[in-house]
Amino acid sequence: MISGDRVGYGLVVFDLSKYATIDGPGMGSRITESYLESLKDDKQADPKTLSAKELLVGGSGSDFISGKKYHVYQWMPMKNGELAKPVWNYFQRNEGRSIKAPSVDFVDVYTLGCVSNALHSARCGKAHCLAALQSTDKFTTLPQVEIILD
Repeated sequence: MISGDRVGYGLVVFDLSKYATIDGPGMGSRITESYLESLKDDKQADPKTLSAKELLVGGSGSDFISGKKYHVYQWMPMKNGELAKPVWNYFQRNEGRSIKAPSVDFVDVYTLGCVSNALHSARCGKAHCLAALQSTDKFTTLPQVEIILD
């Protein structure tokens, strides 16, 4: 991330089964398979998850109707109008590395603003980010980004 980048969040339809682990309270909820057992899949869900196109034209939820898939609305980070690189792997259709962001159908977009200063904005590890939620000392060592809000 560099100064001048526009950042925000995009609401997309996302299959929960693509997560390796789901962070949350309780030990059982951290295991994706156990968590999914507590949910209804797309076939059983009522009301159905609607794609952006179905929401626009008043559809019936016919895009996500198969069993063993768990589509929900999920806010994902965006940079310059595209998905941020750390979440690309959830949307890639082909194997291997890609230099272009995957094309997704945004249901809604919320723009935060423009990066004015990206101090120490190198990527830090997932374990460090998770530990920062519980420890002030870890939190203060995370990368700092200043954003001019829209």
